[in-house]
Amino acid sequence: MELPADVTVTVLNQEPAPLTGCVRDRSHRLMEVWLNQSVPVGAPLKLEAESTLYLGEVAACRPEGTGYATLLEMDQAIRCTNELGMLAQRLMEGR
Repeated sequence: MELPADVTVTVLNQEPAPLTGCVRDRSHRLMEVWLNQSVPVGAPLKLEAESTLYLGEVAACRPEGTGYATLLEMDQAIRCTNELGMLAQRLMEGR
């Protein structure tokens, strides 16, 4: 599955301040994302890309240039989040 270059990363055990990242490489369960802020190794996170939400944890984070090359190990993927959101809204409205 192709991912867009730009993603939103939220570290789940910190204050909810989403980070904007850029996907640089992806394999089966690993994804390298460039972030402008360091994140702790082992931290749980969610990554949002278009209509897909990934859950995983930080496997490595190292300084690179003006940011950080961050390796993420992704455990779960929830696809079609746009459609799920619309369905939830309709259900809440009683349609």
